[in-house]
Amino acid sequence: MVYGQDTTVIQYRLLGGVNDCRLEVRPLIAFRDYHATTHENSALNPRIEVETGNVKITPYVGLPSLYLGHCGEIRQTGVWYHNFEYEVERMRGLDYYEDLFNPLGIVLDLRHIPMQAMIASTAPRPIESALAARACEIERHTGLARSVQGSEFVRYLASAADQFIVKRGEGYSVIAGYHWFTDWGRDTMISLPGLALSTGRPELARVSYCRLRALLIVECFPIAFPMPKTRRNTIPRMPPYGFLRPCERIWRIPVIWNSSGRSSTAFWRMLCAGMNAARGTVSSSTRMD
Repeated sequence: MVYGQDTTVIQYRLLGGVNDCRLEVRPLIAFRDYHATTHENSALNPRIEVETGNVKITPYVGLPSLYLGHCGEIRQTGVWYHNFEYEVERMRGLDYYEDLFNPLGIVLDLRHIPMQAMIASTAPRPIESALAARACEIERHTGLARSVQGSEFVRYLASAADQFIVKRGEGYSVIAGYHWFTDWGRDTMISLPGLALSTGRPELARVSYCRLRALLIVECFPIAFPMPKTRRNTIPRMPPYGFLRPCERIWRIPVIWNSSGRSSTAFWRMLCAGMNAARGTVSSSTRMD
């Protein structure tokens, strides 16, 4: 997945042993909210738009289009596949049956080009950029690991933690967990020290914190965001923003975010001390430790 984009690079490689190999890729799409499931319906638009090196799919009005970059042969299908079962959803008591739509097949010839790639994105991406995008992302994760002192396991954690920090407009936010959650106030406040300060990126913590502070509702942080104001609820038993104000005054939050993160760490220690004081009173399934 390419950093800062809604883009995924998929690569296929023929390792040998077969002289005549053609691979047909049949993408299955849902186009739905992560709390919902899709079932066969007549509202879906099965039409595909074939462009040079790209296929555009817009199954529902008002939702983003899906672009598939490729260098293969297109075969339109338009078939529903029914009753996929999701075991984890079943165990959690959620809807676990789903139908998925297959708009087309893409045939890749591995006989003459043993390494092929595809790009799935919400914007058209040239297939020629696939290998460079993949190499750049690998290098970025390698750099994140190198920037953290510690064992190989610690560096691996630093690289893995990066996937929870996402771009929101001009700022950053924290995803509470994949794939059932988006941005949650309490989870953001608890995890920012480890995600940003421990990995040597205090600026991420500052931007994320200031963005969350702007969403205050009656001195309390919202549980989840972004969402319409009419649907927002707050964390009533979490220390409200009134607790954070003296922290900001003591540590002069507008100027404490320096490259070393030293003062930032002190601020977050005080903040988290208050957060942990409320651990026994928070009525939620989210662990505070």
